[in-house]
Amino acid sequence: MKIQTPKYTFSRSNWYQAKFDVDNYFAVDEWCEKRFGPHPKRPDAWSRWWHRFEDSILFRDEKDFVLFSLTWGI
Repeated sequence: MKIQTPKYTFSRSNWYQAKFDVDNYFAVDEWCEKRFGPHPKRPDAWSRWWHRFEDSILFRDEKDFVLFSLTWGI
């Protein structure tokens, strides 16, 4: 008998939150859409990123959070 492990290890409750300067709101949104795909209309556990607040974005994956923080973080 083979024990299967889940293919995905993320969950809704483990978002990484990155802050940025609100003056860059539209530039940040455009940058994220180019790199991470379109903004989800209804974010869920499969969503890669979520622009929830004016000055912060939530990321599912740590590598995306780090890339964003190095580029736009405050």
